[in-house]
Amino acid sequence: MNSWDDTSYNSGPLPPPGTPEYPEPKPQRDPLEGRYEPWTRKPLFYWPILIRGEFVGHIWASQHHNSAGLVRILSRDDFSWMDVWRERLDAACKQGLRPVDAVKRWVGAPEDPVGGYIPADAPVLDAPNLDTLYQRTNPGGPAAPGPLIQDGEFPDGTPVNRAQGWGPLVSAPTTTYPATTDSPIRYLPIVKSGNLIAYLWASTTNDAAGYLPRTAAGRTAQIAAGLWKLRITQGYEQNVPPLEILDRCRSFPEDHMSGMIQPNMPEVELPTLQQLVDLAQQ
Repeated sequence: MNSWDDTSYNSGPLPPPGTPEYPEPKPQRDPLEGRYEPWTRKPLFYWPILIRGEFVGHIWASQHHNSAGLVRILSRDDFSWMDVWRERLDAACKQGLRPVDAVKRWVGAPEDPVGGYIPADAPVLDAPNLDTLYQRTNPGGPAAPGPLIQDGEFPDGTPVNRAQGWGPLVSAPTTTYPATTDSPIRYLPIVKSGNLIAYLWASTTNDAAGYLPRTAAGRTAQIAAGLWKLRITQGYEQNVPPLEILDRCRSFPEDHMSGMIQPNMPEVELPTLQQLVDLAQQ
């Protein structure tokens, strides 16, 4: 049975007092079904997108993998133009087009009133990875979010399919808060499209924090992990206490792949992290 198959869902024991109530999870289909993967650690091509002559971001396509997506400039707070291009990418993927071929056919096309356009004389630029494109688009800005597994590989290059090799035997750990604690914890639920997919937690002693996916949310929660773990890591690098990170994450708008924490959602405290682990496995 697939890990995202909810037909085996069991309500289990009642959650701790004060836990927000959500309906039983709906069956989770693969959120990337019929879509290009919106991340990569491999080389890519990219093009500028303009709206009424103003640069708003880039559209990119993997050189060798089935990946494509968008990177916006952070100085703009409008997102509607991105929806236009996502719909185009989804349609191209369903048509079986390679990501690069899909984007090339839009170069020089008439401007969409919402989505803008790719100039006819726009050069085909390249970058070694998505992190580089993020820095070129927003110098000094955040790194590219994404799940642990990208392009069929772990971060150290080890293939998910072991028949393709084993990769390095030792990986450098990411510098972030410890993911375990003996102290009480506080947590907030992460919701995507009305479904509870994961929990963000922090220890009351400010010595640990983490992202905990719900088993029932399957791959949806796995994909969402990249952005939330990135936010925790950024907080660690900025010396932000875990409990403050928890509060800060309420202010982020809903991400189309990672969901959101509702702004007015109260924190729930539990005596142990294991209780939250048990809750996530229900």
